[in-house]
Amino acid sequence: MPNFLLFFLFFLLGSCVGEKASLASTSLREFAMSSAINDFALKLHPEIQKEASHQNIIWSPASLYQVLAMVGIGSNGETYAEMKGLLGDIKGAKLSALQNDEALSAFNRLYLQNNYEASAQYLHDLKQLFSLDVSYADFMTNPAQERENINNWVEEKTDRRISNLLPQGVITELTRLVLVNTILFKGTWAKEFEKRATHDSVFTNSKGETEKIKMMFQKAKFFYGENESFQWIELPYQGERFVLQIILPRKSTELTSLMRGDLAEQMKKIILDEKEVELFMPRLKASLSLNPQNALESLGMRAVFSPTRADLTGISTKDDLFVSAIVHKGDIEIDEKGTVAAAASAAVISRKSIMMPQEQTIMRLDRPFGFFLMDKKEHAIVFMGEIKSLR
Repeated sequence: MPNFLLFFLFFLLGSCVGEKASLASTSLREFAMSSAINDFALKLHPEIQKEASHQNIIWSPASLYQVLAMVGIGSNGETYAEMKGLLGDIKGAKLSALQNDEALSAFNRLYLQNNYEASAQYLHDLKQLFSLDVSYADFMTNPAQERENINNWVEEKTDRRISNLLPQGVITELTRLVLVNTILFKGTWAKEFEKRATHDSVFTNSKGETEKIKMMFQKAKFFYGENESFQWIELPYQGERFVLQIILPRKSTELTSLMRGDLAEQMKKIILDEKEVELFMPRLKASLSLNPQNALESLGMRAVFSPTRADLTGISTKDDLFVSAIVHKGDIEIDEKGTVAAAASAAVISRKSIMMPQEQTIMRLDRPFGFFLMDKKEHAIVFMGEIKSLR
């Protein structure tokens, strides 16, 4: 059975364990947000695989996690217990926005219905923990325009790589809050591929079909390791904060099965050594629109989406809110110069209504493979996914 092309893109969450001075209360404890995001990613990804089948998958665990965490700190009772089971104990934790630099820019924003009585403490916590901006909206009388305003903001923050995040019908006159996160990464290879070395080649997709592609090539020293199941290589970006780690399963290994198994444990047993590698890597573009509600519900996060069970009294004491929609989009492009990746997530909160090693090391990415874009300091998963076709 053909392998799948899997992306894990890990970015630095530099402010996850930042200065204590940024906290509103000394009672807030340290919380390993990067570890929680990684756990969240590894739990949710198999559920996303089930829904994606032969689609390309590109998603951002860090983006989706932050939006859910922003909802979660306003939940109570059964709703919080279920969210805690998937996100970790986020209440009272030291959460914060992603740390921006020349390569990474991430933003959080709350769109709040004019005159809606949201908890002052909740708004304060959002601003302190997530570096969040608040924009007031009029969902009750002009939901279509407000949807357009939110989508335009997302496009701006992602260099127009994420468009129409909120589809028609998601924002209604019952919408009271919309929580949004965007992430944009632009990384230049520390060792760029020469364009003159790029050549025509073929890629075997997840259905066993061959596709004509542009294959990049370079022979250089990289950190590299392997076992009987896969090859593993690390490509650094300029600045040394980020690296792209590529996992290429052996032809006899199917990556989806590998991911649902013990890939993480196998990787712990491999030591990456610097060695010269002949690397063949395709140019690629991939994107995905994702409705993760079913995947989240399958992992036990159900009450927050139910008008009759949701308890978001930390957001408003009226107890009249539930998450009516959760949306996510991811996009990635890799070429000779580097990588551009973008993602956006939104939670729509609405008012309840009655309803083996060889002598010469060669790594040829001409079939589905996996890769990780990592921050080597905190190892937090920001993007994750699978590409099964390069058409």
